[in-house]
Amino acid sequence: MLIYEKGKTVSVEQEDINMKIIVHFKDYFHEIKTTVTVNSNTMVILAAEAEIISVPWDLCHEIGSKMEGIVGLKIQKGIKEQVRRILGGAQGCVHLVDLTMDSITAMVHLGDFHQMPKAMSYKEKMEKIKEINKGICHTYSSSDRNPKLLRENLQSQLD
Repeated sequence: MLIYEKGKTVSVEQEDINMKIIVHFKDYFHEIKTTVTVNSNTMVILAAEAEIISVPWDLCHEIGSKMEGIVGLKIQKGIKEQVRRILGGAQGCVHLVDLTMDSITAMVHLGDFHQMPKAMSYKEKMEKIKEINKGICHTYSSSDRNPKLLRENLQSQLD
């Protein structure tokens, strides 16, 4: 018997050098949407807001404005602790922390992919993706044992 279900989507929109990350969360008690805008060159958070759509308690509406506290932070080592301190704790909201962490993770995963030139060949893009992910991904770190990557490498050598 299902007693709890939660859904979450993460979307990233590119606006010139800025990335707008929208995270929408819904469970039986909550519906919250956060929007975090990041300069992709500097990785600095330019804007952050929360839309508190549905929550179990009236007081929950008071915490949305706390998102303004993360504006100016740089996505780098230590940011997760800063976000927890600003958005979490007894005067914060675990859901805002969670949704903001999803935004940060999306930017990290996006990495430099969005900056790859459109004219770059598929092979060049794949090499760049392999380089970026080596050391943080089992598959790319073990490319010497990955049959699909081995076939691609062999095929590229034959071309």
